Amino acid sequence: PASRNGHVCVDDVLCMVEGRKVAGMTVEGVRALIVGPVGTPVTIRALSAKEGVEYVVTLVRSDGSSDETSVGKMTREACERADELHSKIEELEGLLSEAREESSRAQKEFGRLAERLSGSEDDVGKVRAELAACESELAGARGTAKSLGKQVE
Repeated sequence: PASRNGHVCVDDVLCMVEGRKVAGMTVEGVRALIVGPVGTPVTIRALSAKEGVEYVVTLVRSDGSSDETSVGKMTREACERADELHSKIEELEGLLSEAREESSRAQKEFGRLAERLSGSEDDVGKVRAELAACESELAGARGTAKSLGKQVE
């Protein structure tokens, strides 16, 4: 069914069948994963020899005949829809990865701003203490000026 579906091509490298890695397996072992009851789905992850990218395709197992019946047409359409969904999932995974990166950058920036704010609070405390000292000194100077003013009269 894969060659009729137009997705798995000669020289493509099978990576996984039904979530199981096939590296190191015998041809018979891989075949046992692929072959199954007619009409049941099988999901394959493969590396395209032509494009050099991995792809996922869900196929419906057949009896190997090339006649396309209404069931065959429906299964082909279901496979095409499954492929569309796999592509959408990959797109959403990419967007999720980008969102996680942006979140990480935002958290780092928040940390930097919180650190600056903490430093600013220390500075505000120092300025308030200095202001209180100046006010005290000013009050003392006013008192001295008042006292001197009375002496001059």
